[in-house]
Amino acid sequence: MMTSDIGNVEMKGLVSDVAAESTAMRSSGVCMMGRLGAAICDGLGRLRLSTEVALVDFPGHSNCGDSAIWMGEKSALQSRVKVAYVCDLVSYSKPVLEKCLPEGDVLIHGGGNFGDLWPMHQAFRERIISDFPDRRIIQMPQSIQFNSDKSLARARRIINRHENVIILARDGHSAAVARAEFRARVILCPDMAFALGPLERLGQHTCDTLWLRRSDLESGMLQASNRVRMASMGGVTVECMDWLAEPPSATKTSLKFLSGAISWAPNRLAGLWRLNATQSERMARMRLRRGCAMLSRGKVVITDRLHGHILCLLMSIPHVCLGDKYGKLKNFRETWRTESSISLWADTVEEARDMAKGLLASQTGQLRNGMSAKGLTNKNE
Repeated sequence: MMTSDIGNVEMKGLVSDVAAESTAMRSSGVCMMGRLGAAICDGLGRLRLSTEVALVDFPGHSNCGDSAIWMGEKSALQSRVKVAYVCDLVSYSKPVLEKCLPEGDVLIHGGGNFGDLWPMHQAFRERIISDFPDRRIIQMPQSIQFNSDKSLARARRIINRHENVIILARDGHSAAVARAEFRARVILCPDMAFALGPLERLGQHTCDTLWLRRSDLESGMLQASNRVRMASMGGVTVECMDWLAEPPSATKTSLKFLSGAISWAPNRLAGLWRLNATQSERMARMRLRRGCAMLSRGKVVITDRLHGHILCLLMSIPHVCLGDKYGKLKNFRETWRTESSISLWADTVEEARDMAKGLLASQTGQLRNGMSAKGLTNKNE
């Protein structure tokens, strides 16, 4: 065999070894996703949903994480029930919902807006519960956070007045709050984004470390000083960003128009809701893809966003988690034990920076060890 042929065979063997390591890492993630997927199936199975349902509070904003939840909800529901009606905060109409779904369960989109951090969504939740006293209202998996006793008392009064509310809590802390404060039935269930199953990275990485950091009221960090500290990683390229900025699109424009039109004349334009539902799903799919593409830019990721963590797990991207202001990410990790060799926890930005370097070094070390085992290292090193 020619020397060049031997080298080609050895390089192919190296690639196979690295691929095997990657496969093993993905297999570990698949086991975790299988466990959480089974928990979702168990939670939904216990509900015994009506054959047709409404799914309200479509996330008409740019947060990619909420779109991941929405797509997970649609994926989990499609094999179980028919979703007969969807709406966002603007396009909601009680008469249209009643026309599309004369009877059956009303499901409220999950996420992290149960409480007074995001008052528009909480007000909508309470409106739905009040509008349908004779329907079963099911809150899909949520994190719960109230900072105001007054807001909590109002929510308690409205929920406890209804005799058939079910709250799916996505972490142990939220489940404890719900059981202590409300008479509703409470079920512990993972975030619905896990119903998406394993996802592929989108494109090649463009930097060593992608730092997906919150830039909203749930951020637990001083943004400016931490950007400086994170950028000084010494020979490691870092990109810092959030995923709230969104480019214009025809889908976004049409969705805004449709929601507004339905809100303006719900009775005359009720037929538009199906087109609105189609555009909503298309928009959610675009936002999910945008979030996955953003995370795929880094060889490793640092994030204080819960769905930065979840999407990294689904794509098998090594990452380091930092805490947000209200413990949403930490509560979820501790409840569902999502720590692994590719998902680490850091208490400070400095720890996160060092852990990210370690994950990068581990990747480089695997490649070098494979090359050394095959005798492919540079003899002059």
